[in-house]
Amino acid sequence: MACLAFSEVFPNAVYLGLYFALSVCFYYESKGRIPLEPPVQLSIWKIGVAFFVFFYFLGDLPILPILVSFLVLIMFLKLVFKAELNDYLYGYLIGIVYLLIGAIYARGLSFGILFLTFYLILCWVLILYNLVVRKVGSHAPPSRFRAVGRDETIEWPLFSLAGGLVFGSLILTVIIFVSFPRVELGFFSIGSNSHPLTGFSEKVTLGEVGSIKENTDVVMRVEFSQRGKKIRPDGRLLWRGVALDLYDGRSWMSTAGIDWQMKKPSPKSGLDLFTPSSSNKLFKQEVFMEPFDSDVVFTSGIPIHINGSFRGLELDRNFVLRTADQVYGPKKLVITSEMKSPLTSYTNPEPFRYDNNALRRFLQLPPLSPEVKQLAKSLYSSGDSGFEKADKILDYLKTGFGYSLEMVKETELSGLDEFLFVRKRGHCEYFASAMAVLLRLQGIPTKLVNGFVGTEWNDLGNYMVIRQKHAHSWVEAYFPGYGWRVYDPTPPDPLAVFQKSNLLSSYMDVLRLNWQRYVIRYSFKDQVRLASFIGSEGKSLKEKFKKIHLPSWEEIGQAYKDHSKLILILVWFFVMYKLFFAFSFSRLSSKWKSEFAILLYQKLIARLERSGFPKKPAWTHREFLKNLKNLPPEKFDIVEEVIRVYEKARFASGSLNDKEKKEIWIKIQSI
Repeated sequence: MACLAFSEVFPNAVYLGLYFALSVCFYYESKGRIPLEPPVQLSIWKIGVAFFVFFYFLGDLPILPILVSFLVLIMFLKLVFKAELNDYLYGYLIGIVYLLIGAIYARGLSFGILFLTFYLILCWVLILYNLVVRKVGSHAPPSRFRAVGRDETIEWPLFSLAGGLVFGSLILTVIIFVSFPRVELGFFSIGSNSHPLTGFSEKVTLGEVGSIKENTDVVMRVEFSQRGKKIRPDGRLLWRGVALDLYDGRSWMSTAGIDWQMKKPSPKSGLDLFTPSSSNKLFKQEVFMEPFDSDVVFTSGIPIHINGSFRGLELDRNFVLRTADQVYGPKKLVITSEMKSPLTSYTNPEPFRYDNNALRRFLQLPPLSPEVKQLAKSLYSSGDSGFEKADKILDYLKTGFGYSLEMVKETELSGLDEFLFVRKRGHCEYFASAMAVLLRLQGIPTKLVNGFVGTEWNDLGNYMVIRQKHAHSWVEAYFPGYGWRVYDPTPPDPLAVFQKSNLLSSYMDVLRLNWQRYVIRYSFKDQVRLASFIGSEGKSLKEKFKKIHLPSWEEIGQAYKDHSKLILILVWFFVMYKLFFAFSFSRLSSKWKSEFAILLYQKLIARLERSGFPKKPAWTHREFLKNLKNLPPEKFDIVEEVIRVYEKARFASGSLNDKEKKEIWIKIQSI
């Protein structure tokens, strides 16, 4: 419950009430009053359906408070009512779920202490649970297992030895984990699974990018920060992968040679790439790549500095970055980029100056139909500038065409002609190819770019998720005196709308990211951060303990005002609970008194049977007593006393106090 309080789903006053209820349950269980056999069959899934329907449709509450409220209800039902000993496992399972919910929201050292405590106690209670199972079986009802162990004592060495082994192994694991930073994966990840990432090679067939857009596998996760503070970028981002300049009518290829190659001076140092025009537009991106068979370095904006799990980089004359060595397994890149307008690629002063001869490869065209050439002529006027020509082509493709991933061949025409004049529907690669060809027909140097469009945001982890389905194609056009400008002619794609992950998938994705970040890629820098974190958290923890106080009546009243609807719903459930189960409370109260006597009598019969005095099924308890004349007098007196207790509890509503119960239970052991 302490772990759950970190989630702050409910106000503190509610948690205080839950702690009080737990204390009441602890008191009654220590007195042997609970758990009880349920008066009616408790079906968890039926309770859950009714609970979720009521809260969701009538309570108008978010899903997380509904889930936590349901778990709290089930926990208290299972504390009071148990059909068999196995029901204790439900409590352990619910406790682990509480721990996970708390782990999602908690970031401080105090949660780490709670986690270690929970881990240690869970090991102890599982030991005790298995000891009881050995005596009565896992399906024993409360009447059989409630008094088990009352005449036995577990010595402290059992707890100290078990706790010492558990705690020691955990501490040793943490020390090993913290002390040894992970080296680059390389040789040690040769056997790791990596997946092909199509559409990002030197040759891409028209339609190939569209084939991966139905795949939801994650390619990378990206955290953004500026001046040390995490930020969320506005709108969607384009992640540049490969740039292709040669089109043969069926495929796009790259004819750009490698311009330079650089190796990192040391494993910890990075590489400087381009010179920024403004320090105000510099953003740091931490990119966590999944293991894919691709050496492309995907970038958003103009990369200024880059570091990560690579030994060298190469850049071609289309500004495509690739790792110069094969690195296996997941990769991490830290890129400082200049994030200009999303319409901007590499503006002047561009790294490479282009003369007419250099621009010729961006104007190459395959044999085209007369219809395509005529279309290009009809989309501009003689006095239009290059920018105006490009804008007119962009408007034409965005107004008369639709988006579709279904590209079944319907005619004998080329893929481009069929798209432009027959189908008029397609995905990004067809739109980008059409615009690139129309721009080249008007004398504007152009290249096709394949990459990703960043549209999915994980609010819980505060990072961007990029999947294969976010693969995208667009166009970069060159204008003298300006440089390369981005054009994205594809109409809105349902998959490219800025999205938020749903709650469950957000939780799971944060766990995956943290596993890669803090386990797989744990480094020396993380050691330094961890030491600094423990020091600062230790100070803040002391301050938190100093500030702990019980809520005042004013605070409780304010909490009631803020959460009155939730409190009224809980009161409603309590009233319904009383109405449905009140009929059995009087019966259960008498049952509490007699259950110990019944268990005592059953224990007596079992011990006498082992001593050679079995009870015949037809005998009453008094007839059984008459047939025990051969018992030694001191043992006969104990049997007679037990039978008197049994008679009083069953037929006269008599009961024993705790001291008397313990004494008579010990006496039975001597028979």
